[in-house]
Amino acid sequence: MGSNKHVRPNNAAGLAPVVRLLKRYGMEMDLEDERYKDAAYLALPATQMHIQALVSRCVSRFGLSKDLWLEAQAEGLLWRHPQARREHR
Repeated sequence: MGSNKHVRPNNAAGLAPVVRLLKRYGMEMDLEDERYKDAAYLALPATQMHIQALVSRCVSRFGLSKDLWLEAQAEGLLWRHPQARREHR
């Protein structure tokens, strides 16, 4: 949520926390395939859009009913509560 629109892992280590988070909800799809260990493949715009689509689908599925942003932070991802931006204006 919050900053999830900026999920752009550029290597397998950067993708790992995203996969762990999505896997908790059975939403990791093909992200554990070998091709995602290739930095060149991860750098492709189509690959980045696919990863973002999976993250967005997860966020949309749960909305505010789960604290996904806290789970993401526990994985080392820089997500914030979806209301945080509005509160600081």
